[in-house]
Order: sequence, then structure tokens, then C-alpha cells
Amino acid sequence: MITVDIDGENRFDASIKMIISYKDIKSFYPRRDVIIHQTKRGYHLIVYGDDGDLENERFLRIIFGDDPVRVYIDKMKHEKGLYNFNVLWTIKKGFKVKVIDPHLMM
Repeated sequence: MITVDIDGENRFDASIKMIISYKDIKSFYPRRDVIIHQTKRGYHLIVYGDDGDLENERFLRIIFGDDPVRVYIDKMKHEKGLYNFNVLWTIKKGFKVKVIDPHLMM
């Protein structure tokens, strides 16, 4: 599973980054669905499927625009033997994510 956390300085900035990330993911995985959640500061993109080892998944997350601090934290967790990777909040500080239909964007 690939998860990408996109944040921006404002909603417009985050939306542009999300659209770029979505297009990159769809060109890399044309047959996989991309689930998009709108968050308070940006978007979460989720692509289900097994991509091999965690190093490959971290590389793809960086390529697709994931928060580099989040990727680094997951790398540190893995090196310490922890298994709680790719955490994306569904409710944070009272804000619940909203599912976005990607077909409405294109």
C-alpha cells in the first residue's frame, strides 16, 4: 500500500500538489484505484496493493510527493523494529477527512 500525505500553504496550493500527485500515481499504476481524502490542511492519497519491500514503497512515496518528514519517521520506525507505518489520520483535532471522488476532478 502506498499512502501520500499532501499539505500546502493554503487550499489552492494543496489542491495543485494533490492533482500532480494523483496524475503521477495513475500513470505509474493505471489499473489501480486511488482513494483521495480531503483533510484540514490538504489531502491523503491511498493506493492499495503490494509493491514489494518497504524501501521501494518509501521511494515511491517520495516520488509521489509524500511529506518527507513522514517518510523519514517511517524509516526510523522500521529500523527500530516497529511496524506501524503509513499512518494517516481519519479524525484529527475534531476534523474528519472527506472522501473525494477522483472522477469529478478529471
